[in-house]
Amino acid sequence: MKAHRPILSIVGFLALAILPQGSRAIASDHADPMSLNPLKSTPEDPDANITDLHAFVVNRNGILISDAEALAENPDGRLVLSMCVHRALQPGQEDTLDFADYTFRIHLDFDSEVEFSDDKEAETKKRGAMPPDDLNNYLRETNSRRAMQQRYGGNILKPAGVTDTAGLAFTLHRVAVPPANTLDSANHAGAFEKIMWKVVLNSKEMNGRWRGDRAMMEIKPWSGQQKENARYREGTAADGAPNPDNSTAVPEVTPFADRVVVQAGVFDDPFIFPRFFRRNVVAVVTSIPLNRLPSQGMRENGSRPVLIWATTHHKFKGQIDHVGRSLRTQLPRFGLLNNLPPADHNKAIQRAHKNPDLVEDLLRSTVSPLFAIRHYDEAPDVMIYNLARPALFPNGRAFRDDVGGILAEGGETLLQELSYAESDQFPRATTNDKSFLPVFPYLAAAWTAEEIKAAAENPAVPYAALSEVIRPPAFTTDSNTKIRAVKLLGMFLLAAVFAGVYYWGRRNGWEGAKIAVGQPGDEGQGITPVDKEYGGSSYREVHAAVIDRTGSRPYQTVWGAPGEKPLPVHVVPFLTLLKGITKWGRPSLLTGAIRRTLHSKSDLRWGPDGRGVRRLVHPNGICMAGKWVIDGQRDADGNFGPTDYTGYFEKGRTGLLLARLSPAKAATERGGKPRSIGFVGKIFPVTGNDAGREERAFPANFFTQEDFGGTRVSHLHECVFTNAPDVHGWRRWLGVPALLLTGVLFKKINVNATIRQLYEIAELRAKNSDPIPETKCPHFMRLKLDISDPDSARKIDGPQLDVREEVMELLYDKGDPNPKRAIRMTIEVSNTDQNTLRRRLTDAFIERGVPEHSWVKIGHIELTEAACSHNGDFVIHFHHPKWRDDPNDKNSEAEVK
Repeated sequence: MKAHRPILSIVGFLALAILPQGSRAIASDHADPMSLNPLKSTPEDPDANITDLHAFVVNRNGILISDAEALAENPDGRLVLSMCVHRALQPGQEDTLDFADYTFRIHLDFDSEVEFSDDKEAETKKRGAMPPDDLNNYLRETNSRRAMQQRYGGNILKPAGVTDTAGLAFTLHRVAVPPANTLDSANHAGAFEKIMWKVVLNSKEMNGRWRGDRAMMEIKPWSGQQKENARYREGTAADGAPNPDNSTAVPEVTPFADRVVVQAGVFDDPFIFPRFFRRNVVAVVTSIPLNRLPSQGMRENGSRPVLIWATTHHKFKGQIDHVGRSLRTQLPRFGLLNNLPPADHNKAIQRAHKNPDLVEDLLRSTVSPLFAIRHYDEAPDVMIYNLARPALFPNGRAFRDDVGGILAEGGETLLQELSYAESDQFPRATTNDKSFLPVFPYLAAAWTAEEIKAAAENPAVPYAALSEVIRPPAFTTDSNTKIRAVKLLGMFLLAAVFAGVYYWGRRNGWEGAKIAVGQPGDEGQGITPVDKEYGGSSYREVHAAVIDRTGSRPYQTVWGAPGEKPLPVHVVPFLTLLKGITKWGRPSLLTGAIRRTLHSKSDLRWGPDGRGVRRLVHPNGICMAGKWVIDGQRDADGNFGPTDYTGYFEKGRTGLLLARLSPAKAATERGGKPRSIGFVGKIFPVTGNDAGREERAFPANFFTQEDFGGTRVSHLHECVFTNAPDVHGWRRWLGVPALLLTGVLFKKINVNATIRQLYEIAELRAKNSDPIPETKCPHFMRLKLDISDPDSARKIDGPQLDVREEVMELLYDKGDPNPKRAIRMTIEVSNTDQNTLRRRLTDAFIERGVPEHSWVKIGHIELTEAACSHNGDFVIHFHHPKWRDDPNDKNSEAEVK
């Protein structure tokens, strides 16, 4: 078999070896620490990584409830929560641990709505009794719900609303000598028996966020309570049920009454997985009376759901680790969730799927089984536990649950395959290497060095065949030297390439490109006498040139009609952009085009032959006509007030709009490489009672675009157009040189290459003779399709649909020249700038963090006509505003070099 994408694999490895890795490269649960950087095989906080989270209900005698009837008969049962920290701990290593800087939290959400499907037995009976046609319909309709049940234990109906309404917060402090009368104290040398914690069980005190400073109670250390309550007798459980792990030790009295009980210590690692057999963990086990939980009661469907997750917080770094459903963040593709609250998980997964950074792109291309996002991944990483049903993973998690096998039934087989490969038992280990205790704290006692030595000589005791993988493989001194040499060489070569390009550009390109434009041979890209004589245009004139079927040279006479040819795709090779860039290759086409769009305010450039001029950037587009409407800023009572801006940002302003939507270069179709779609427009003023269609004016031009590096959004209603887009340049892949070249020349010529200022809109007047007002202009503008409008929110399907076809289908019916619908877009503005220069090469160059709360909706755009035409691609021209140091100060305008 041929190697899968060998070149990409090599590139991916080199990138991972050379480029710095962010915290997203670290997963959680038992497989961590995991790093994709060969020079950094352990995470920054290995001691504080959470390995396990368990949750189950026991009866009044502390015995695990394993059937629904017994659960209903024990309303005074207890919820047991267990969180484990630091995997593969060996005897004696606990002396080196220090948790002083960490806070551990277990979060509970009792308010989220969860949809549960039937259990397996009921599901099988229901499907077996159905006729084939009914069964097919049933399976199709319930597929998603059954998949969520199998993988996650249920379907959370409002993922963005998940928030903790109760929880536990605690810190761990080690003592050198354990207290007396402690269970198996001989095996707990150096155990974490002294613990500081706060228990929060009142949802009113949470207020939707963590409130550890208002704890409802504090609990004494477990050792004193154990001495008082833990008495044992031989026999069976009080309710006659068999004891877990065939143990006969059961409590003689009801333990702990109504108290919340907590114990922390070093215990056997409860994960049923050979790699971690004969190893210990630090664990905190809490037993909470069910009647102490926030009042919730049964839902109408007989369920009593609770969502549970655990986090680690560093006093300076914030949240560094997260664990929800067992093993999930251990899977490489979910490492990005570790520092996020569950309410943000779906958004992060969508971002990684649609807008991956360089490393994510490389990983999902070269090792897609580990890193590619699945269609069923969009779910918050929490443990779903229906308290009305016995704990059986993925409904909660009991200690004896074989999670590897259960997850494999849902398609997650990575851990199961490893369990076969590393198990001495045939076919694989499915029980723990030590028997769990039948009573609180339920975990098995920690392994001692003597026990490990004795067990190694007993083949009946489960043990990992590959014991050396318990710790990350250690590189030899020679290996480390070679890897460092590779990294340094790669960094040197990268720096040399950038330095060489810069030196060559200074000597031959940028300096040589400072020439007069408009010379013969510039292919019409430079300024012409017609540009200099421009005296304004009428809306009617421009509309007739690019929208009307009689004068725009449409590619299709009637869109979608039988026999019409497909829309053409114009390609501009990179070599065309380089043409004339050296001092001996005058004139420079790209330099001339940039200077011309800054100088010339022409709306139509017909060219010497009347067929226009080729666009070097965004060559394929669709022109649209409609209205620009400023409604005003809505106040708390729902009334529209002033906007605090001038010109056509003022409340009540309505302008005629001619716009063009176009993807960068030739990426017109969805489903391929990332495409960066631009939305630019001309606003013509409306005067008095007339429509302003015939009157000549100087329209205000604006430029908005998606991320300059591109996004993978599939539908227009997912696009976000701003006048200051992010620049994730590496998404362009082979288009990176063109992006760099355009950005460098633009910045060289007029200061800023990434922000398109809006002052022309703020200075637009109803009549050319009106005085220009004192400019008050917003810094940022954002345009989005209004998804509250049914027509605008309509999804147009098609795996490789051209964005121009998508616009036409939103407005027209195929074969009908008359528009049937309108596209509505919202106009939002902001003055809050939080630009962040990226400090790593994996996601260059700019990420503009304008806070979501700062965006204010002030108006809308209504588009009612569209046309794909030759004139729309070659003739219409949009003037680029020159850069101002202060957009409100006309005197701060930068010189065009």
